[in-house]
Amino acid sequence: MSDAATESAELAAGFRRLRPVVHEWLARDLTGPPLEYTRAYADLMFAYAFARLAAADDARRLETSAMAVLSVSANAAHGWLLGMFRFRIDEALAGKSNSGTFPEKMEPPSPDLGAGYASRMQEVYVTQRLRNLSRILDPFEVVDPVADWTKSQDTTTRQVHDLRRLRDPVLIADRARAIYWMTQPHSIRYIEPTSGGKFSRAQPLPGMRS
Repeated sequence: MSDAATESAELAAGFRRLRPVVHEWLARDLTGPPLEYTRAYADLMFAYAFARLAAADDARRLETSAMAVLSVSANAAHGWLLGMFRFRIDEALAGKSNSGTFPEKMEPPSPDLGAGYASRMQEVYVTQRLRNLSRILDPFEVVDPVADWTKSQDTTTRQVHDLRRLRDPVLIADRARAIYWMTQPHSIRYIEPTSGGKFSRAQPLPGMRS
């Protein structure tokens, strides 16, 4: 066994010993469903650690255990977060680095006004808040848990918020560059489109100085 493999095996053994300690610690302050849900999230974090160490059996076992608790909850936040953790575990087991993004279909939807708006907003906030705190889910610290409340404050805030839902790196760079130029003081600019509806750069309006 190589030195790297030996180190990974030792770390995995340490996590196996640590898990019951964490579960016992959580039981000191929590009972009932809050304890069950929190232990499930702890298991998802351990599952990710095992996946990074190529301990696939341990990762899948804890993932399955957490799914049994979270997948039956009526709270949409648990479903969204479970899917996100599973995506990260799959990435790690495939030997991929943490991408920092998720497929757009996995993102919590922006709540529509109407019946159930308040409860759905709370579910979205809880989801985004945990993402904001977790370096597993949000390694680059780009998630703003209150974005759905603040995005309508002004045009620039809304445009920056919308960047978070893009997946194409080229398009993200184009849009970010356009937002930057449009916010520069003492200049009036227009956005020059390229083929495919993307934006290449911001140009001063004819007759206007930068």
